[in-house]
Amino acid sequence: DQRRGFPQALLLYRETEKSIENREKLAISRKTNAMPHPDKRPNKKERRDLLRFKHQDRDL
Repeated sequence: DQRRGFPQALLLYRETEKSIENREKLAISRKTNAMPHPDKRPNKKERRDLLRFKHQDRDL
């Protein structure tokens, strides 16, 4: 067993139309469900508020 290059690996596997379609659907769903990035970093107060919100159920 020896690791081979990408061109040789392409010859060993064949992707079906269904698997291509499933892969594309998964990629689209990952992109649509992704969390948006904030425009700026949180300041000190916002960081504290985020941590307080994140850990509020531990205080119960």
